[in-house]
Amino acid sequence: MTTLMITTPSRQGREAFVTADSQAPVKALQASASPADLKGITFTSQAAAIRYLQIFNAASAPADGLPPTRGAIPINPGETIEWEPSEAKFFSTGLYVCSSTTQNTKTLSGNDDMWITVDFIPRA
Repeated sequence: MTTLMITTPSRQGREAFVTADSQAPVKALQASASPADLKGITFTSQAAAIRYLQIFNAASAPADGLPPTRGAIPINPGETIEWEPSEAKFFSTGLYVCSSTTQNTKTLSGNDDMWITVDFIPRA
């Protein structure tokens, strides 16, 4: 998997941010392996069944069976979800996003069936 990373410079009082884009359908995306403020996510399902967008405070892929750090957002087959928190959410370790077949714990599907884009601000 190749992840495209684009840095958008700051302008008009807004902080610079980075966009991590999966560039193809995937099961998961490690957007940042270091602290980051989550600005928004776009998630498009090509799955045949409902999936759950899960967000983890992790610098690498967490083990299956763990609960997500920030709940789970259900996504129907063929649906696109754009989620932007009212204010940036801080992730102290890293930012990992995945498609799970179960709502309460991480269970990756067997197929690469999600397009994932994550906007975030890197933190030192």
